Amino acid sequence: MGSESLSAIMEARKVLEDYKLNQLPIDVEGLCDSLGITINYVDFSAIEGKVGKEISGAIKKNGETYTILVNEDESDVRARFTIAHELGHYFLHVKNDSRQIVTSFRRDRSHRETAANKFAAELLMPKKLIKEEYSKMVIPVSDTLAKKFEVSKPAMRIRLDGLGLMYV
Repeated sequence: MGSESLSAIMEARKVLEDYKLNQLPIDVEGLCDSLGITINYVDFSAIEGKVGKEISGAIKKNGETYTILVNEDESDVRARFTIAHELGHYFLHVKNDSRQIVTSFRRDRSHRETAANKFAAELLMPKKLIKEEYSKMVIPVSDTLAKKFEVSKPAMRIRLDGLGLMYV
């Protein structure tokens, strides 16, 4: 794992601790409120048509405040991941970036996007809480864990695989 991904995971753990986020599901909307970050659901279709890429979300700086823009077409669990991903950009990249907006395109595998995904995975599915919930299950079922953590089934499977945990 690259150093940027490792530092993203460590930053997510620090945020979980600093904001006492230890109850499932992790309250990303509440975290945004605490940080003074507004969340807006928007129609990106016109922009997507122009750039030829799907957009999950973006984080925009307005003076000293920030707004997370989430694609209004996303499911609730996908939107939660997008919010967590954009929070990753906030904590890892945006504060020291002169750009006024950072857009997250689906399937972008750049170092920054990978780091934001690692941050989001650790924020929404903290290793400690995954292991706690996993240990309570006689037969670990990824779909059940996905529901508890309010994440998509594919996101949970990727997380469990990354942690080396077996499941059905």
